[in-house]
Amino acid sequence: MTFLKKWIAALQDLSFSETLKNLEIYLNLIKWLHQYIFYYAQQTELLQNRKTVLLCKDSITEQTRKNYLKKTSISNVSEFEKEIFEFIQKIFDDLNFLHHQNLNQCLYIDLNASKWHEFDVMIYHMQNDHDDSLYHIVKKNQQKIEFIFFLSKLLTNAEIQYWFTELEIACLVWTIKKIYHIINEFLADTVIWTNYFMIIQIIKQMMLISSFMNKLNLCLIRILQYCF
Repeated sequence: MTFLKKWIAALQDLSFSETLKNLEIYLNLIKWLHQYIFYYAQQTELLQNRKTVLLCKDSITEQTRKNYLKKTSISNVSEFEKEIFEFIQKIFDDLNFLHHQNLNQCLYIDLNASKWHEFDVMIYHMQNDHDDSLYHIVKKNQQKIEFIFFLSKLLTNAEIQYWFTELEIACLVWTIKKIYHIINEFLADTVIWTNYFMIIQIIKQMMLISSFMNKLNLCLIRILQYCF
């Protein structure tokens, strides 16, 4: 924990990057802490895009990448980019220090998938949940949350076209792929919170039967075969 606090203190002393090399170093540093940051992928998207655009310029083929990173300065920095940087820096002022998972305690997974927030997942324990599962949104339960880590992901071009139900199921599949090894080790139950009741009905459906074959959603069929 002392090492982590020193790492965060070093990050807090950084100013907005003036060169491509410094920007890449900064993004790599905060990526190491991504599990501590809710909406990490969304928070860093603008800076990641700036790095990608600079790396895609033709001039990178004329020099080695190392020299190119050193010599390329970041010009025309928008106020919004600066605000994003300051916002990310402020996250480290009140960082969510995480708890280690307890295999004998119920594991909670909260899914949030939308075309605005994209994929955001919160994995956590709840204090005093021995008798029944506790929902973290209930105000009296919010102080009982023990965060384990966070996951986040930007949508691909294909995922942007998904319906909301498809998007939530895709988020569920992606999450399970990421943390299957953790879920599999737990001796206690795993509770997954979702905003779409339809998903529960789809999971309970043992077979997909319809008299209108042209109306079957083939995307959902593939997802169900893969995950369940």
